Amino acid sequence: MKKTLWIPWLWRVPLIAIILFEFTVLVNGVNITPDYTELGLFLTSTILLFGIEIFRSYIPKKYSYRLYWWAVLPGVLSIYLDALGDFAHFYSRFVHYDTLMHTLGAFSATLFIWNLLQAKFREDYTVTVMLLLTFCMSITIASGYEILEFSEDFFTGSSRFGDSFDTGVDLVMDFMGAGFATLLISKLTKHGKTKG
Repeated sequence: MKKTLWIPWLWRVPLIAIILFEFTVLVNGVNITPDYTELGLFLTSTILLFGIEIFRSYIPKKYSYRLYWWAVLPGVLSIYLDALGDFAHFYSRFVHYDTLMHTLGAFSATLFIWNLLQAKFREDYTVTVMLLLTFCMSITIASGYEILEFSEDFFTGSSRFGDSFDTGVDLVMDFMGAGFATLLISKLTKHGKTKG
């Protein structure tokens, strides 16, 4: 186990760095204007870091299972690409950047959810039931994210939510990202490769 003590730093260092940068922008320490809001970026990164750390310390103690790097690093990549898209104005310059981010975000969330569900329910349910539950939870989170985008627009006056067509495309891409991750997990599970 000691040989893997460095692995959490693969997500801690990048997330702490992006949180510090986003906080600096939020308090006007750096004069950069993102496409959307600094607060949304800062909160997303901070919640992800604390969520990972809470689950990382809780799961091994409670369920004798661990949070695997492959379930965490895609989410960290999503956070970085989201921030890059906002600060480098990729969302406004590249039409399909938002589409890519929704697909990657749902893919990442699905891997993370699978790992968490495996910790608690791996002995209780079949792989098929676990995959279906993982997929449904990922889509629920994606729908919740659309509600957060709407709420951010409503309370801050940003334009993150977009029109009904944009929201529909976002949800379809979330569905595809979650579906692709679920299929990948299914294939890897059949070959016993979803650990480590």
